[in-house]
Amino acid sequence: MLQCTSSEDPRACIIIKNIKFFPLQGLCTRDLVVTKITSSVGKTFVIASAYFPAEKESPPAEISNLVRYCEREHLPLLVGCDSNSHHFLWGSPDVNERGSNLVNFLASNNLEVLNRGAEPTFITRRSQSIVDLTLCSVHLRNSVVNWEVNTEASLSDHRHILYKIADEHKSAALEYRDRKSTNWDLFQEELTSRLTGINSRCRNEADADIIARQIGESLLKSFEASCPIKSSPKNARM
Repeated sequence: MLQCTSSEDPRACIIIKNIKFFPLQGLCTRDLVVTKITSSVGKTFVIASAYFPAEKESPPAEISNLVRYCEREHLPLLVGCDSNSHHFLWGSPDVNERGSNLVNFLASNNLEVLNRGAEPTFITRRSQSIVDLTLCSVHLRNSVVNWEVNTEASLSDHRHILYKIADEHKSAALEYRDRKSTNWDLFQEELTSRLTGINSRCRNEADADIIARQIGESLLKSFEASCPIKSSPKNARM
């Protein structure tokens, strides 16, 4: 089990079996664990486990430092985190300031949210929410497959999130959305058109859930329509 060696009370860890890894202790904190791993076909990337404390900004400064490190080293990044953030982008029925700030950060750094659907990741007797996110570099997106929330008991308020990392041929071209090339005028037109078709009459909790889901789908589809898909050149350094 990997965790921050300089913290007496770590809140994040990574368990690794049967794979080559190299801990990056210089980037680790109480709430962040980082390691470099190498796949069976020799592809190297960085994985991290993170907790975003509610009392800190979203994302915390150490996440920004991690992203900068991966950019300098030309390494794809995969992060599993308890974000304490809400946004339609990952299926939440509401948006809070932390969620908006996190979405802006992801868009500015070419990071993807791999969450799919609206299955809660955090459940207590009084509430449930989607706060556990899987984030990755755009070049790693196509390698992460079969993402799902495991609904079986996890002995925690948080559910397990399952996915596989599939090795790809090194020369394969990867598709990604270039957020910096987003046509925001088109996004606004698409979103206005889609929101106009939503029945905003809310009579009960079920109506609220339907409206929230429709708004989330409208945001996602409008983004997909206004953000071009590009392919990384073959043999590009990941």
